[in-house]
Amino acid sequence: MTTQEQEDLIVVIAAGILCVVREKGTSGAPAGHLYAAVMSWLNLDAFEIVMAKLEQMGMVVKRGQCYYATQKLAGAR
Repeated sequence: MTTQEQEDLIVVIAAGILCVVREKGTSGAPAGHLYAAVMSWLNLDAFEIVMAKLEQMGMVVKRGQCYYATQKLAGAR
């Protein structure tokens, strides 16, 4: 797999994660469940980097062990 293919895969995975987090709404999306869904493609370190980047972008916030959509993500429908 080329670097470009890897980058494209990460973008697709991140988009999927964002869809799940947005759909979970006020219930939140458990981090462990999200990781379990993507562990075939990302190791734990890579998953945590992706989630940290999504937090930095203001799309999600982590409270406890769950991720929640921010207003920025909720408005991105």
